[in-house]
Amino acid sequence: YYTWVEQQGKTYEEICAQWDPEYWRQLFTEEAAAFDKLIEKFNQEVARS
Repeated sequence: YYTWVEQQGKTYEEICAQWDPEYWRQLFTEEAAAFDKLIEKFNQEVARS
């Protein structure tokens, strides 16, 4: 069978790193800026209509 870990295409070490809370803080800190830009763009588009 094909496991979830194999589907992720990550190494064992990468999966283990996800147990560290800092892994998630760093991931979402980087993503938050991208989401903020998308939200700002959406708000500008909506304001025009």
